[in-house]
Amino acid sequence: MLRKLGFIVPALAMFSILAVSFAGEAAATKAKTRTIVGKIAAVNADGKSLTVKEMAKGKENGKQDEIAWNDQTKLAWKPVPKDKSAPTAADLKADEEVTIKATAGADGKLTAVSISIKHAA
Repeated sequence: MLRKLGFIVPALAMFSILAVSFAGEAAATKAKTRTIVGKIAAVNADGKSLTVKEMAKGKENGKQDEIAWNDQTKLAWKPVPKDKSAPTAADLKADEEVTIKATAGADGKLTAVSISIKHAA
């Protein structure tokens, strides 16, 4: 019986350490993700980044963010219109309302994971 306990106790300790480690990594990842709601101020000449004027409670709050996007960034309409095809980078235009989920890199620069473009009904 003591032999079984001698095996179980270290196994439980190892499991606890791993659980705490993974929880810490998940929290660190989540902390780097932001949701930005605003209007596109400009699509930059590089064609892979845009400047967004943030909004809070429907009003601009004066803060602007430069956000890059790449081939893995998911674009979507919000709400999904029946008469439109899937959005493309060409649909990202000045004054479009957007909701962006972005991650911050080690350098602090934001990269969009997803961009939802508000579709006027």
